[in-house]
Amino acid sequence: IVAPTSLIYNWQAELDKFAPSLSYIIISGSAEIRKQLIEQIPQYQLVITSYDSLKRDIDYYDQVEFDYCIADEAQYI
Repeated sequence: IVAPTSLIYNWQAELDKFAPSLSYIIISGSAEIRKQLIEQIPQYQLVITSYDSLKRDIDYYDQVEFDYCIADEAQYI
């Protein structure tokens, strides 16, 4: 899920409420922390990040394959 920064924790709250069995990771924080979190993606079913973080970290996602991409507030694209 790619969303504006202000909404990534709203997604977390919604997942906790409506889909508590899904494992997810939020890619946020400093560049080094985000890089470490991206390396952990295979352990999770769902990834949540912001448009800004995705843009900055796009090279780190090179080897990650996703089944779906959900773009919240897609006009940011």
